[in-house]
Amino acid sequence: MNFEMHTHIVSHDLEVRVDAEDNLFELRLDGYHVYPLEETVPIYKTEKEAVGKAVPKMIVWNEGKTILRYQLVSLHSVN
Repeated sequence: MNFEMHTHIVSHDLEVRVDAEDNLFELRLDGYHVYPLEETVPIYKTEKEAVGKAVPKMIVWNEGKTILRYQLVSLHSVN
């Protein structure tokens, strides 16, 4: 099983808001990915476009895919 370890999140605008009140988002990725849970990490829209900071809350691996749920804790701008 191959996997990738990350110290930041890159969303490529594929995230889905799952809880507006707590600012929770879900990102589905191909392959197995590891993120530090409960630690603040930078979040990027693209590899070079930082948008803020997030805290990974949950990782699920199933059938060659990763589901990452994270809480957005700060934004660099409102757009």
